Amino acid sequence: MKPHSALFARRNVKVIAATASLLVAASGCSESEPSREYAAPTSLCGVSVDASEITPFLPGGRSISVREEKTLTRRGCDVSVDNKVVATVVREWVAAGKTTWYFVSMQTLDKFDKSTDSDRYVYSGNQAFGKTRTCKDPQNKQELYASIQFWDAKHKDADSMKSLIMDFTGEVEKTSECATGVSL
Repeated sequence: MKPHSALFARRNVKVIAATASLLVAASGCSESEPSREYAAPTSLCGVSVDASEITPFLPGGRSISVREEKTLTRRGCDVSVDNKVVATVVREWVAAGKTTWYFVSMQTLDKFDKSTDSDRYVYSGNQAFGKTRTCKDPQNKQELYASIQFWDAKHKDADSMKSLIMDFTGEVEKTSECATGVSL
């Protein structure tokens, strides 16, 4: 081995060792996600949900709670993990003839580029919105919409959100308020 080759080899070993040390130190500084010590809910705002569909979007933590609020036209739930709101679920009566895109604009400023079923469902990796087909309030000329939004979710999966909102909207269509066409 030539003298200058040995010098470069020693220098490369030192650079590799220093880089490895920095990586080990940096990885020790990062916080890992806490384990999930709670069970995901099977009902949100009085509507059945498949806990396995929402679990990937929920963070780790010790406890989960669901706080519900109702008005004449809206029923919403805030889902909190360790007292931090991590998701919002809404069912809301909106003037007949509006679109899901209109409903989206009432719920968020985020931009969306995914929709299906002639724009009946609009979704992203962590938020989804849907319009029921059969839930109408003829007296007040309103139609029922649904939304599920996960705030700061590390897990993003547009296909799962699409499936979740389609299932959730289907369950909303089975509720008594939908069957009677009466506002919340």
